Amino acid sequence: MAKSLDHVCILVKDIDQAIEHYTNILSVTAPQVLEQKMEKQESLAGEDRYLT
Repeated sequence: MAKSLDHVCILVKDIDQAIEHYTNILSVTAPQVLEQKMEKQESLAGEDRYLT
């Protein structure tokens, strides 16, 4: 079973909804992963806005 999750990269329309879905999945499959701090960062590339 996973003890840590260092990086996940996926393209989604709604980052908050995706985080909620993955939190629900991980709460069942690997609850210890949720003990790690989760961060969102905003970046701009020209007129495009990115959340990571």
